[in-house]
Formats: sequence, structure tokens, C-alpha cells
Amino acid sequence: MESHSGASASGSAGAGAGTRRQHSRSLSGSAFPGAREMSTQRDTQQQQFASLGEFVKKFGGSRVIEKILVANNGIGAVKFIRSVKRWAYEMFGKEKAIKFYVMVTPEDMKANAEYIRLADNYLLVPGGSNNHNYANVDLILDIALRIKVQAVWAGWGHASENPKLPDMLQKNGISFLGPPAQAMWALGDKIASSIVAQTADVPTLPWSGSGLTVDYSQQDVKRGKTVHVSKEVFMKGCIRDV
Repeated sequence: MESHSGASASGSAGAGAGTRRQHSRSLSGSAFPGAREMSTQRDTQQQQFASLGEFVKKFGGSRVIEKILVANNGIGAVKFIRSVKRWAYEMFGKEKAIKFYVMVTPEDMKANAEYIRLADNYLLVPGGSNNHNYANVDLILDIALRIKVQAVWAGWGHASENPKLPDMLQKNGISFLGPPAQAMWALGDKIASSIVAQTADVPTLPWSGSGLTVDYSQQDVKRGKTVHVSKEVFMKGCIRDV
């Protein structure tokens, strides 16, 4: 694994921020309820923080994220990096408040992918199918620990739907920018997600687990309790023979 410095996008976040401010002003006179208040709040928030630490303290956070590993490629990585850079410019007046490290395969390098140019550093990883790179949870964790990032963003596809990733990152003190492992498992599996849907009275098509639900009350909703599908209930929705 090799680490390299990448070229940053020149002025893209600044231009985006200017567009957003112009858009905010246009909304203030629209017919949307509360548009003027939203516009005023957004304007007062821009560039009011001197540092990431000050921002985190202001909103009661506990972790300052200064370095992010992007465990994805293509347009998803491009959109993520651009969005965070734009936000950083609006909040702190500089788009490089957060550093981005990206994983790069030989194929991505050959294609001169845009997300590489937007990153601050890139790390070479094996090419081929994604189980050798972007879907390889062990590799992602190893890289995150080596370069000492505070968070990992996996985007969509690849390892982003594998509950093992947020679970392993959490155990090693690294934030996963996405849903927790338990929610990912419940909603990422068709059987478990259908049971969760039925618990919430969402209509589903007839299937082997029709009518199966779990105990989840309105009090659980108010407490923000995560829906848990037990193995016993899960197995009732499975077909064992044909």
C-alpha cells in the first residue's frame, strides 16, 4: 500500500458556496413557509466558526473529524468530497478544513478518475473485483488504522452495506459515516427488513413470513430504540424445504 498526495479542486467549493448563498437569497422571497427564516439562519451560520473543534463543541459533539478515508470510487466519491468541501468553506471559510484520503486501484489510476484529483492523498490498493479493494472490510480497516483517520465514508455499494464494517470500525474507535451495524443488518436483509416493515404496519406482498412482527411499542419509538429482529423470529420467515 502506497500513499500519495493528490491535487485539490481549484475553486470548486468556493464557487459552489457562492451559488448556494445566491440561491438562499432567492428563496427568502418565495412562497415557501419559513423560507425567509431558513435563509437568515443559513447566512448567520456561514463562516462563524474558527475551527472544527469550536463547531463540535457548539453542537455538543464529542469527536473532531479532521481526516476521512473515502472507501469508494467514481461519482459517489466525487459528490461526497465536493459536498464536504463546500460545507467546510461555508462554515470555516476554507475548503481544506477536512483532509480526504481515497483508495485507488490501478484501473482508477489509469482512468485518471476525478475523485483522485479532489483528494488530498490517495492510497494504492489491489485492482480487480471489489472484494480485493472497496468491498474488503479488513483492508479498509487496516488502511484507516495506518493513516489514523477519525472516520470512514463508504458511500453506496461495495462495503457500505456490510454491517461488519461499522462494527469493526466502532471497536477500533473510528466513526462510520452511515447507519449503525444493527440497523444495517435489519434493513439490509430482505427477510429482516420485511419483518420490520410489517411491525410498522407497512403493507407487504405475501411471502413466507407474512404476519411476522417483533415487539416494538410507541414508547420504544419515543426512546429512539432500535428495532431488533431476533434469530427465532427471523428463522420463522425462512423456507427450509420445497
